[in-house]
Amino acid sequence: MTSRSRLSRLAVLGAVLVTAGLGTTPAALAAADLTCPVLTSLTGPPGPVHPGESAAIHLEVSDDVAVARTGATLRKVGEWGGALWLASAAGAPDLLRTEVTPTSFDGEYAVSSVEVRDAAGNLAVYDTTTTTCVTTDGRTVRTPTTVDLGSPRLHIAGATDRTVPVLLGVDVPATTDLDTATTIGWHVSEAGGELASIRIVWRDPSTAEVVVSAQDVPVDGSGRLTLRHPGRSQLVSVRVTDRAGNTSLYWREGVVDFSNPTEGWFITRKHSLDFSQFDIGTPPRVPSVTARATPGGALLSMGDSLGRAATLRLSVEPGGIVRQVRVGQGSTLVRLDGLRKGVAYTWAVTASDEYGTSPARRGSFIPRMSTNIAVLSDVTDDRRPDVLALRRWDGTDLSHTLRIYATDGRSRFTEAWTEATDAKWSSIASARRDSRNSSALGTYVRVEKDGDLVEDSPWVRPVKLGSGWSSLRSLDGGFDLTGDGTGDIIAVASDGNLRLYARTLSGKVLRQNDIGTGWGSMLAVFSAGDLNGDRRNDVVAADAAGRLWLYPGNGHGRVTARRQIGSGWAGMGSIFAMRDFDGDGRADVGAVAMDGRLLMYRGTGSGGLRPGVLVGTGWNMYF
Repeated sequence: MTSRSRLSRLAVLGAVLVTAGLGTTPAALAAADLTCPVLTSLTGPPGPVHPGESAAIHLEVSDDVAVARTGATLRKVGEWGGALWLASAAGAPDLLRTEVTPTSFDGEYAVSSVEVRDAAGNLAVYDTTTTTCVTTDGRTVRTPTTVDLGSPRLHIAGATDRTVPVLLGVDVPATTDLDTATTIGWHVSEAGGELASIRIVWRDPSTAEVVVSAQDVPVDGSGRLTLRHPGRSQLVSVRVTDRAGNTSLYWREGVVDFSNPTEGWFITRKHSLDFSQFDIGTPPRVPSVTARATPGGALLSMGDSLGRAATLRLSVEPGGIVRQVRVGQGSTLVRLDGLRKGVAYTWAVTASDEYGTSPARRGSFIPRMSTNIAVLSDVTDDRRPDVLALRRWDGTDLSHTLRIYATDGRSRFTEAWTEATDAKWSSIASARRDSRNSSALGTYVRVEKDGDLVEDSPWVRPVKLGSGWSSLRSLDGGFDLTGDGTGDIIAVASDGNLRLYARTLSGKVLRQNDIGTGWGSMLAVFSAGDLNGDRRNDVVAADAAGRLWLYPGNGHGRVTARRQIGSGWAGMGSIFAMRDFDGDGRADVGAVAMDGRLLMYRGTGSGGLRPGVLVGTGWNMYF
């Protein structure tokens, strides 16, 4: 066969092969490919990668044509920042590499996206949820990602630590006692296993910050917290710093500030911790209580020490009395009535709220007759007796007022006025320095809240006579018992002794003598003037059984054997010397019934009393 014939046959065979597609060139095949490459798996390095080493990811890809190039983005797991880009080298599209340097961020990285481009130019982009295929003819097709991008993890170690510590939680009790150190704990995720510092801040109900801070502590550590104000203390912030200076500052509002002051970077993100679960409740403090005995019971002003809303429980014995009151700002007044005079009662008050119950505040009182009314010889300079009445604290705007009632000398009142509006005294009593001078103006003595004994009058300057008088009761000083012409003071001491305090004409207290024992059970004791007509001033007392006793004075600072001059007086709220209130020249006795009636009992001049005469109403306001 000739060469031409041979060539002719080869040409025909070649045409047939081309027609059949068996002789298509790679370039022609690539030009005809309109499908994207398919990523089937990824494989990461088996261990940590250090500075100076290559971080590599192996890919397996199937495609009709050759894979041209690949790339992948890796991001730090669970944190901000720290992205890596790995790209394939020429001729090795299945191997992605990047060099780890000392400035790389330490930590664990996961693949967030992969790009694969084949020789035909078709591009497949994989992220964790969606695969996007872009073909050379302009079509875009999106399908769910079926390959697991999260399985290969890349761990970089020994480079730059920019992994911020992550707060996992705080261990706190739901409630704790006030002023008691309580253990609290914290849990932090930090690769180094140790923190340079931690600072946890609560804001207590007084708006003060309470801080637990520590240096060089483990990621799972504990500290001590002491709360000093009752109520709910709210967790405000937690700041944790690792040894590289990376700081995470978590706020109650749901944001966290990441920073490294040394390197100068700062970024804010949101966090999912519910700080309200780390709040701590503390029960109320021992409530504040002010108690004052009255003739028929007691008045108690009760309140929570911080002015918060709380339920106060008052219990009183004997009698099994229980009162529960709700208080908010300020305090509340509780009045106890119907109690027996002369009986010792004990009380206890606790405060409760949703965080618990306080320890009890305890105290006692003995209902006795009021010593808030005194009849003076004369303060209006008309030589007629006048009445002083002290309205002590009773929860009204009129508390602590001193009133003067002028009389006509015939058992009638002529006018009245307020002498003092800040009279925070525990008692008042008649006093008279010069008992021989009938024209001398009368004075009164009062025991102030600090225990000072002060002599006063509308016409003279107050004079302090002594201190420490708070423990004395049934104070009276309107008559001369020693026969020296000056009014002396009597009082019942806490041991039940009747004491006499002799005075000079200048008012100075000279000496103290006990002139009787067993007077502690008396409901009222006062200097009555000369009731029996022997020209010596006497003492009168009412006992718990309601009997009224006359103790004649001997004129030398002593009293002689008593005799009963009345009964049924236990129902009175106050009994006092009335001087010669009706102007008949004889000493009288006054009393205020529990319903407020002011009664005058005229003296007979021989130690007896006539039936009571009504001279006023509404006087129980002075109990």
